[in-house]
Amino acid sequence: MDNREVISVHDLQSDYSIKGKLKRIIIGWCVFLIIFGVTRLPSVQATLLNIQSDLGRSVEWVASAIDFILNGFIFISIPMIIGTILTLRQKHSFKELHIYKEGIGFVSNDGEKFAPYDKVELSWGKMQQSFDIGCKELEIKANDYGFKEFSQPDVLANNLKRYSSIG
Repeated sequence: MDNREVISVHDLQSDYSIKGKLKRIIIGWCVFLIIFGVTRLPSVQATLLNIQSDLGRSVEWVASAIDFILNGFIFISIPMIIGTILTLRQKHSFKELHIYKEGIGFVSNDGEKFAPYDKVELSWGKMQQSFDIGCKELEIKANDYGFKEFSQPDVLANNLKRYSSIG
């Protein structure tokens, strides 16, 4: 590898391991199943039906919302299943970024892969708190990485502004 001067090194701090993925999946399913279970309790159903009969005549959306909660809530499990599969299949192509004056090094278990800035696609994410990064040659595409997901987030943001075309 060339003798490039490393400006900064940033470890990916977010937990994208199977443990982290399972934690996110379990939390989502627990929230869904708790809400689903509570709406199946006879006393809750009776209360919702009373509200529907009282307000449903004058406020149509209340009647349809309560009808969905009582009868259609199970259909939310379909996007939950799809989200679970997508979360489990989610892969990240690097675990560390090395910022150089002339490009970015993407470090993975296979070692470092370098790409000059003119080959790297960088753009701001939500309210400049995150960024999208990609490199077709290295088959890297990652959207909406928060700067705070990396070690030294302020240094990363400043160095990307200074050396790349993101700023």
